[in-house]
This record gives sequence, structure tokens and C-alpha cells, in this order.
Amino acid sequence: MNFDNRFYVKGPDGKPWGYILDRVYYRYGRDKMKKLDAWGIDADKFDKMIRAACHSVVVTDKGGWRYRISVADFDRYKGELPDFKHGRQYFVMSEYWTKLSERGIYA
Repeated sequence: MNFDNRFYVKGPDGKPWGYILDRVYYRYGRDKMKKLDAWGIDADKFDKMIRAACHSVVVTDKGGWRYRISVADFDRYKGELPDFKHGRQYFVMSEYWTKLSERGIYA
């Protein structure tokens, strides 16, 4: 049972990829796409859930830093990667994300 009002977003293997809380999608720690210098989101999850339910996306990297972008800006600046056996991915270059502190306060 979920008592913290989070809606968990899970991958095909059933493991959580992140959660939605107060109309913000929080994506669990990931590395940036190194060749593109971008953050990515599963295209299917974005199209079917995040675009309609959220106003912002926050990604936390493995070092604990958080990066934020509005859903409208993500939609505006996104590119699409082909399906390399992991599903389609949307990505937005890091220059469009706002870096937050580890506690989610603007740096």
C-alpha cells in the first residue's frame, strides 16, 4: 500500500524508474547520455502519462544533483532516438535543464 501519495512509474521489468508527486515526475538517478550531453525519458511513458499528468520533470544523477525542466519545454526541445531494443527515447540537451542543489533548492 502506498501512503506517501506518490505514483510510481515502473519499467518493463517492474522496477521503479521514478515517481509522480504533486504533478512533478521525479526520475531516479541516471547517467546523462554522454555522446549527446542530454537527459532522456522513455517516449511511451512521456506520451501516455507524463505530458498529461505533470508540469515538471526532475532528474537526479548518481552524484545527487537534480536537474529540472518544465514538461512544456521538454516537449518543445525534445529529440527522439530510435528503438535500440530498449524502446523509443526522447532526449533534451542539458543546456535546457536548470541545475538544482542536492536538496532541490536552486543553486
